[in-house]
Amino acid sequence: MARVTDRGIRESGAIDLSKLCITEGEEVWMVFIDIHVLNNAGNIQDAASFGAIAALLTATVPGKREGRGEDMPMPIRDMPVAVTLVNIGGEMMVDPDLDEETVCDTRITIISNQDGSISGMQKSGDGALTEEQLLKAVSLACQKASELRETHLLNI
Repeated sequence: MARVTDRGIRESGAIDLSKLCITEGEEVWMVFIDIHVLNNAGNIQDAASFGAIAALLTATVPGKREGRGEDMPMPIRDMPVAVTLVNIGGEMMVDPDLDEETVCDTRITIISNQDGSISGMQKSGDGALTEEQLLKAVSLACQKASELRETHLLNI
C-alpha cells in the first residue's frame, strides 16, 4: 500500500521538489507521509492515496519554526488520485468493499494525474484482464479521479 501511494505521488511530480531546497547542494526539506489504517472496510489503497494527497495539500513547510525563513504551503503542482477497480465475473467495478475484494479474481489500482496521464498502476490477484478491460479500467479510473478532484480535493 505504501509503495503504490508513494509511486503515485513521486511519479506524478505532485510536489515541486525544487522549492524544497533550503541551501543548494546542502540542505533540503524532506517529506514523510505515514499511513495508519484504523478500519479496513475495503479499498484501503484508494483511501490511503487520497488521504496522502489531501495531507500534502494542507501541509505547511515550517520555515519560521525551524529558523529557515518563512513558512510556506507545501509546493503542490499536481493531484494524483488512485482509483481501484475489481473484476468480478467479467465486469469491472469501482471502489470495491471488503467482500468484493475477497471474491474478485483481479484488482487494479490506477493513479492518474490532473491531465489524465498515469503515474502509477498496480494489479493484483490471479486473474487476467483483457486489453479491452484494461483500457476500460483506465478510462473509468481517470473519469472517477477527475470527479473526486472536483468534488473533494479542490475544496480543501
